Amino acid sequence: MTVYQGEVPVLDSGATLFGSRNPADYQLSGKPACGTLASSSGGCRSLISVAGANAGIEAVRAADGSQGRIDGRGDQSILGTGTSWWQLASDIPGALVRRGS
Repeated sequence: MTVYQGEVPVLDSGATLFGSRNPADYQLSGKPACGTLASSSGGCRSLISVAGANAGIEAVRAADGSQGRIDGRGDQSILGTGTSWWQLASDIPGALVRRGS
């Protein structure tokens, strides 16, 4: 998903924007296979990218404190594998993997 200049999508309270577990959905043309370790980087497109001024994503907070959220599902297995995105990232030498709070 690309958010362009002047756009601000709003996630309603209780709504969740889920990332795909299928690496093909993030594949960049002519780059190493997304969802694998390779000697060069850059095979995957971001779940969300923000391009331009006055752009971003907002979430509505309900009276009970709940709000819309984004779940990239990095803790779940990449489709067709037994490995999660987080496990794959932690296999990169020298990688600092920060997981959602």
